[in-house]
This record gives sequence, C-alpha cells and structure tokens, in this order.
Amino acid sequence: MFLKSLSQTKIILYVLIFSLFVIYKSSASEKTKWHEKEGVFEISFKQLKFVVDANLAGRIISFQLDGKEILGQADLHPEMFGSTFWPAPQSDWKWPPYPTLDIEPYSKTLIGDTLILESKTCPISGLKFFKKFVPQPNFERIKIEYIILNNSGIKIKVAPWEVTRTPSFGLTFFPQSNSAPLEKSTLKNVEFDKGIIWYYSNTESFSGGQKMFVSGSEGWLAHCHKNMLFIKQFPDIKEGECASGQGEIEVYANGNYNYIELENHGKIESLKPGEKIIYPVFWYLKEIPDEIQIESKNSALVEEARKTVQQIRVEEF
Repeated sequence: MFLKSLSQTKIILYVLIFSLFVIYKSSASEKTKWHEKEGVFEISFKQLKFVVDANLAGRIISFQLDGKEILGQADLHPEMFGSTFWPAPQSDWKWPPYPTLDIEPYSKTLIGDTLILESKTCPISGLKFFKKFVPQPNFERIKIEYIILNNSGIKIKVAPWEVTRTPSFGLTFFPQSNSAPLEKSTLKNVEFDKGIIWYYSNTESFSGGQKMFVSGSEGWLAHCHKNMLFIKQFPDIKEGECASGQGEIEVYANGNYNYIELENHGKIESLKPGEKIIYPVFWYLKEIPDEIQIESKNSALVEEARKTVQQIRVEEF
C-alpha cells in the first residue's frame, strides 16, 4: 500500500511539473507573439517593442525601450526613416534604390515566433530579398537574417547593406581596423581614440550630406540616444571584402542635420543563378547605467557595448 501510494504521488508530481512546464511555455510564447494589423507586425517582450511594415518592403519602422524610440520617424524625413536593406555596391544602381526591394510590399509568412517577409524578384537587378525576424527574449535582442537570392539567370556580384536611420544629437562609436577612413569620407566631428571611432551629431548646419566610410573590427556598431544604447552586431569582414567604394561601416549625416544613418556592409560575393547570401544581424537596445557618462572617448561605454555583444555564439554567424 505504501509503495502504491508513493507511486501515485510521483505520478501526481510529474503531472504537476509537466503542467507547469506547459503553462510556462504557453506564457513565454504569448510574450513573444507577433501581432499584425494590416501588414504591420509588432512584437513586445521584456521592455522592448519592435515593429516591421510588410507593406513597405519589410522596413523596420520602430524599435523602442520603455516607450522611447531609437529609430528616425517620418517626421524627420518622409522617405528616409526606419531601417532598410539594400544591395551593394551603390554604383550598380545609383539612386533611388530598386523599388521592388526598398518600398514595395513583401509577402508575409509567420512560423511560430519567426516572421518571414519576401520580396518579388526585382525586374532590374534580378535579385530577390527575404527578411527573417526572430525575437530572442532570453538575450533581450532581435535576430535578423537578410537573404539575397540571385534570380537573374546570370552570375551577379553583390553584398548585403543594412541602413538604419536614427535622430541626430546622439553619440556613435565602434572599433576600427588599422586602416584610416576612405579618402572620400567627408564626415566632420569624428574623433579617434584607442582603436575606437567616435562621432557626435551636433547642431551644426551644412548643405548636402556628409559621410564616413571605414573598415571596422569586432563586428559591431553602437549609438547612444536618450540614455539608450543601441547596438547592431554583424559578421566582421576583412579589409577589401566589402563592395568597391563602400566601407564595412558607414555613417551618414543628412544636410538638414536631423537624422543620421548607421550602415553596415557584409562581404561581397559572386552568386550564380539560384545562389544566395545570408547576412545575420543582431539588434540590442538597453538603458545606459546612470554611472556611465554619455561622452566621447568614455571607455565605460565601450565596455558596456562589448559586454553586450559577447553573448553571441560563434555558430550564430
């Protein structure tokens, strides 16, 4: 009788543990569930909110921490807002970007917590884009996979290029390689200190735009705005591996000085028909601790960024 009672107790305990596990998984899934409204997808977890518009080529239109926005919105520029993705080099297409890839609607598929957006094949370039967005609450980040597919029928040389707009009046920093910025770089207010490039977008007014082209190192780019630390992490590439005339990291300030672009490039590759490039990027947005001053050449900011990106496992790239 005692053994039978003990066995029943174990069964009840197992059932209880399993029920708690199901409840936990269900709860966790609910916290990372995408919500769609007319092609606009939103997901929230922890203190983050991330929004993607499938109607606008899968553009990332919002990334917030506790209700504070890090991305440039349409009030800064009616077209140059949010974060988009282009093929490099720009010399292949001049301006504007291919509409099929940059502004036209993408089809949408939701598999669990993974949102997959798919462009049509661009009639000019023969390229087709996929954008995969995966929330990773345990690491408080979003994983993005950009996929470039060659649907042209001929061999194409192309590289991935993520372009993210954020309001001015912020501090941008990232590790640089041993080489100096490309000669064509025109961006002012740039400082160099202990292998880190610092740029503060102040109130200076100028005509036209200014841009810096540089080879980075360590594979990350950080930006401070409103006591938030925004970090983009991507596969680091060697000097000379990005598209001709481009830099692994580029920072652009527009002529009205109300927004800047934080840009990262992947390795250029020759794609045969049907071949593809997969370019993963991780986005983080966190509050800067009160004890860390938001100022140029502050090693504590660099340490905070490095501590964050060290969460990545090698196999994730």
